[in-house]
Amino acid sequence: MIDASDLIELYPGFPLAYVARGQAWAELGDHVAALRDLDRAVARAPEDRWARRARGGEHGLRRRADEAAVDCMAAVRLSTVSAMGHVCLGFSYLESDRFAEAAGAFSEAIRLDAANAGAYAGLAGSRLRTGDLPGADSAYERAVALEPFFGVSAAGVASKGGRWVKVPG
Repeated sequence: MIDASDLIELYPGFPLAYVARGQAWAELGDHVAALRDLDRAVARAPEDRWARRARGGEHGLRRRADEAAVDCMAAVRLSTVSAMGHVCLGFSYLESDRFAEAAGAFSEAIRLDAANAGAYAGLAGSRLRTGDLPGADSAYERAVALEPFFGVSAAGVASKGGRWVKVPG
């Protein structure tokens, strides 16, 4: 079986091999190595939406909202029909407290892919942060229906019958 490192050795200019290895590093918890490979992918193919979205997501995980937004906006520009670029952009906006823009990005992702649970979860988060509890609850319930993983948010809150509560965790 060939892995991303083998692909990089065989085809050192192939950017998606660096994306794959960067994502593998991120899953292993080595975000420095992940970002290094994702930087290499973007350097080799600055117009590759996958590389931009992956690096934008990694920047977002590292709380680098401005850098995440640049890459996510590039991903959206490179593929306006991809919901994931808009999800990436929405989370970068959430990270920088730009809640209306985040809601817009998540809504566009939902328009493009009504089954994208991450877009609904992000929309719930943006609505919750602006005090729109009914809207947050509706989006949250849809996210959980699509993907039960979203039953408890990363912030440790969940909707219980239309009421947002802190979940011990």
